[in-house]
Amino acid sequence: MPGGHLLTVDGQPVLTRADLLTATVPACPNKPPCGAVASIDTGLATTLKVGGEPVALETAQGPTLTATPWRVVSAGQTKLEAT
Repeated sequence: MPGGHLLTVDGQPVLTRADLLTATVPACPNKPPCGAVASIDTGLATTLKVGGEPVALETAQGPTLTATPWRVVSAGQTKLEAT
């Protein structure tokens, strides 16, 4: 459950570092497939956290398990609402 649904943006739960580190990358065209997110190099909030985990920003990016880079294309959200 992304961000534990404790923080939403435009009615959608935010993603946290923990959410990204458990994400798979099913649309990766590489052979072998990318598999999953290996790490997050940039794009985590430094002060905003949900359940102790930094919130992922639209600038989040890093390598997959096969070292192919991944990045956020569009967060699709513009405003924060704490619930």
